[in-house]
Formats: sequence, C-alpha cells, structure tokens
Amino acid sequence: MKKQKNSNGAIADKFRNPLINFSGKRVAIVSNTCWNVYNFRINVIERLLALKAKIFIIAPIDETIQHLSRLEVVTIIPLNHLKRNSSNPISELILLRELVTKYRSVKPDFIIHYTIKPNIYGSVAAGMLGIKSVSVVTGLGYTFINQPWMKWLVSKMYRFAFRYNERVIFENQDDRNLFVQSGISSDKNSVSIKGCGVNVDYFKTKISRLDRENLEFIFVGRLLFDKGIVEYVETAKYIVQKYPHVRFTVLGLLDEENPSHISRETLLTWVKSNAIRYYGETKDVRPFLERADCIVLPSYREGLPRVIIESMAMALPVITTDTAGCRETVAEGVNGFLVPIKNTDALAVAIEKFIKMTQGTRFMMGQRSRQMVEAEFRDTVIADNILTVVAQSLV
Repeated sequence: MKKQKNSNGAIADKFRNPLINFSGKRVAIVSNTCWNVYNFRINVIERLLALKAKIFIIAPIDETIQHLSRLEVVTIIPLNHLKRNSSNPISELILLRELVTKYRSVKPDFIIHYTIKPNIYGSVAAGMLGIKSVSVVTGLGYTFINQPWMKWLVSKMYRFAFRYNERVIFENQDDRNLFVQSGISSDKNSVSIKGCGVNVDYFKTKISRLDRENLEFIFVGRLLFDKGIVEYVETAKYIVQKYPHVRFTVLGLLDEENPSHISRETLLTWVKSNAIRYYGETKDVRPFLERADCIVLPSYREGLPRVIIESMAMALPVITTDTAGCRETVAEGVNGFLVPIKNTDALAVAIEKFIKMTQGTRFMMGQRSRQMVEAEFRDTVIADNILTVVAQSLV
C-alpha cells in the first residue's frame, strides 16, 4: 500500500490493502464506558471483525452492554475500578493493577486505548507487559482546560504514558500541535484523524428544507458552560425579539456530575423566558435534526464534535466557534460560519446573517455539509485511517 502522510501528521491514505494480516490477531479496545464504545467505536470494531481479528472490549459495564452483547464474536470484559471523576492515588493504583491483570489474562497482540484514564494507565499497563498499543485522544476534558494544577499533573502523566505507545492519535490538529509543542507527545509518533466518523446511511435527510415559513436553530449537547450554552441562549433571547418566526431548540442532558454544568434553576429560567424550547435527552437525534435548519454549537473547545458531523450528514449548515475541533467542520461561508468563543455579539451576527439568506443559499450550504461528511468524516473512512495507524505500528 502506498503510504501518504502530510506535513501536519494527518493520515491521508485509506485502508485498502492492510500492511499486515489481522486474521486471528487479538485486539483489545479499552474505554471509560461501554456507552463510549457502542456509540463511537463500532466502525473500528466492525472493520476489525471483517478482517478476521478477535476483539476484546475492556470497559466499565453500563446499559449499552445489551447492544454490544449482540456482537457474539466479541468478548466483553468488565472494568471494575475505573472511576471517571476520582483523583485518589490509591484508586488509580488499583485501576492500574486491574488493567495489568486483565491484559495479562487476555494476551492481546495490540491494544487501542480511548479516553483519558485508559490512555494513561492502560498505556503504562501495556508497556509493563510489552504489549503494543495506541492511544486515541478524543478531547482534553474539563480538568485539562480549566484547572491549571490538574493540567500540569495530567500533562506529566500523559508524557510518561505516551512513551509506551506506538502512536498517539488526536481527533483534531490543534490538540496534536499543542501536545507536540508542549513536549507531551513526539511529532514522529503523533497523527491527526478527523474524529470517530458517522454512518452516512443512518444519518441522512429525506427533506429539502426549501419550503418553510419558520426557521429553527438547534443546540445539541450536554448543558455545560464549556459547550457555549449560555451564549446560545443569550443570542436566542435577542434574535426572537427581532425575528418572531425564528425558533431555538435545545436538546441535551443536565450533566450535574460535571463541574461545568448548568443548574436546574437556570434551565427553568431559560424555558420560562420562551427564548428556547428544551426537549431533554433523546435516544434518536435524527427527528430533531430533520426539522431544524442549522446546527449551532458555540463550544469553547472540542475533540471533534460528533453532533456537528451528524448534523452535517443530515444536510444542515453549521454555526460554531473558531476553536480546536470545531473549526475542522466548517469551510467558512461554504457550509457555515465560524465565530470567536464566548462572543455573543459575533454569534448573533452570524445567526442573523443566516436568517437573511435565501432558502436556496441555505439549502446549498446544507448540501455542502453532506458532501464534506461523505468525503472526510464517513465512519468507514475514519475506521480505515485508524487501522492504518495500527497496521503501521504492528509491522
């Protein structure tokens, strides 16, 4: 296979002819929840199964186990001591010991780690046993972004753990550059791959959005300050007074375990103001995206926002922030607009600009979103690129 890698470390090839034969290879996929595996890693699992690999999922058990269990050829191994919000050194050592024990029992030929604690402790455990592994950095997380002392500590831990990885994969180029420039990971062993991908056959629209009297903007995500939900609501309050035919929808979970969460009292105030319509959490976002005209995510920083890619696959234009992860989803003026973070005025300008466009122009922006997903963010493309990195690491 001809290998290509551009100067910024992003994988540019597709996994057409494997560098190695995966048949019979034992591959472990490790994450902080089964939910994460089921929602974001199925494309990699299916590709590995097609290549005759033996898959072991090592993660804490949750309600999505019923879906993963249907993959009868996949072995699920519970991870009992991973506490996502714990920083207790004793708990972390217990987790490290558990990972070593599980890896020694499974005897994988290769391990793919996802999320912070598997990236750190899983990489060390694999290194202790001489097992090759990669880490996938799906985002930097609240503590890395907002708590300087934790950023310092986690950076040190990442730097130590990444020494044991064959490669480190980042979901956006900004995170890769930050880690390389900070000396946390090496330029040689770091690559950027655009998120986890989406199924373009599952996420597709059946409507044209050309004959609508009202316009609807939608925010989808956990109700966190870091997601820009405050900026979204404040902009909605301004816009609906000026344009009564415009609606603003909010879809997402009140994540009260996250230190950046919005309070129930604040949410109640927003709903009572009639600036937004709040629908809570849903198992299927597609009907909501179907009736919307534009996805808005004013996030402060992302890995690669899955909700934007899903919305683009549903032919929605995008308004998001010019920040890590988000900016990789928008070609300015082609499929959407970028605005500075924490800037309600700029967000209002972008939304008003969208409102004033013709239906035909908005329709074409949505079509370009769909085309971008098919070319760059399709789940099979992303899985191929990830497995290219794995294959290069095994030879």
